[in-house]
Amino acid sequence: MLRPQIMALKEKLFLSYQGTKIVFEFLQTIKSTANQLALIGAPLEEDDIILHCLNGFNFNFKEISTSIHAREQPIPFRSLHNKLVEFKDYLK
Repeated sequence: MLRPQIMALKEKLFLSYQGTKIVFEFLQTIKSTANQLALIGAPLEEDDIILHCLNGFNFNFKEISTSIHAREQPIPFRSLHNKLVEFKDYLK
C-alpha cells in the first residue's frame, strides 16, 4: 500500500515545475511533498529536495540555480529560499 504512495509522491517531485507560481509557493509545494514522503517512512536527503527545487525553476532562475549547483558546501533549504527571493528582487 505504501509503495504506490511513495512512487506517486516521488513522481510529483520529479515532475514539479515552477511555471507561473511565485518562488514561495513553488518551494512550499516541493517541501510539502518531501514532508509527506517523510511521514510515510521515505524521507529524502536535503540535497535531493534542493535538486528538485533547482531543476523545477523556470528559465529566469537558471543563473542562480547553476551557482547553487556549483557550491562546495550544501545549501540548507531555508537559505535556498532566501537566496531565491533576493535573486527575484534583483531581477526586478
